[in-house]
Order: sequence, then structure tokens, then C-alpha cells
Amino acid sequence: MQIISFILVILPVLYIMSIFQKKSKNKVNKKNYKILMLLSIVGVVLSSILMTIVSKEDHLSFMLVIASIGAGIIWGIIVSIVLFFLSKLLNK
Repeated sequence: MQIISFILVILPVLYIMSIFQKKSKNKVNKKNYKILMLLSIVGVVLSSILMTIVSKEDHLSFMLVIASIGAGIIWGIIVSIVLFFLSKLLNK
């Protein structure tokens, strides 16, 4: 289960790697940032829900879902900043 959670959280990083592996000289645009934020939020929310279901908890808390959405947004912002700096460094 922890491997699945790790993969869900690391999805945005894999997306960044796929952007820079493409041979075309397309610039990084807003669409890439939106997809990155969506992957971050969905990955963290699904990971936290999965960890709650697997753990000994009896129910899924509404506050856990809200907190995981907030954590997903923060993770998305951090990964978006990394994408911005990588695009500037690699002139893409």
C-alpha cells in the first residue's frame, strides 16, 4: 500500500519528467501547470484516503479530506515552482 501511495504522490514529478523528455521545443504553458496542480491534488487526496482505509480507522473523516486537499494544493505549488525553474534553466 505504501508503494501505491508513493506513486500517487510522485505523479506530478513523473509528469514533469515527461514534459522535458519530449523532443519538441514547445514552451511550458498554463495547461501544463493546470495538469500539474490537478495531478498533485488528486494524488495526495487519493493517497490519504487509501491510507485511511488501510489503517485501523473506522471511518473517513471529512477534515482529513479537507486537509489532504490543502496538502495537495501546497504540494502542487511546490512542484509548479520546480517546473518554472526547470523551464527557465533548460530554456524550454
